[in-house]
Amino acid sequence: MYTKKIQFDDYSNMKSVSSLLCPNCNDPALHQGAAHTFWRTMEDSEVGLHTVAGQDGTTVDGNLTGNPSMRRDGTYLDMECEHCGPIFLKLAIFQHKGTTYLTWFDATLEPSW
Repeated sequence: MYTKKIQFDDYSNMKSVSSLLCPNCNDPALHQGAAHTFWRTMEDSEVGLHTVAGQDGTTVDGNLTGNPSMRRDGTYLDMECEHCGPIFLKLAIFQHKGTTYLTWFDATLEPSW
């Protein structure tokens, strides 16, 4: 389930980038956690690889639960806010019909449009 539109702070002192804002408090003080990547063997396949890379190392398994893409590959990052703590929603990147999307994603629910 795609649950919240991404918000950026366009008033950053860096000219070519924008700050990602916390989906809870809209503060830019965010930290990245583990990266979860899902690779399907082919489009619509229920078989593939799931990798998790974080400070404790890297794991690989075949569990595609939590993939932000309904039909293809997807990636999400665990995030933590300096003010709110760990963020329940995940920062997801996925493709659908040739378009790449960036959104806050609830990894406990199946993706839906």
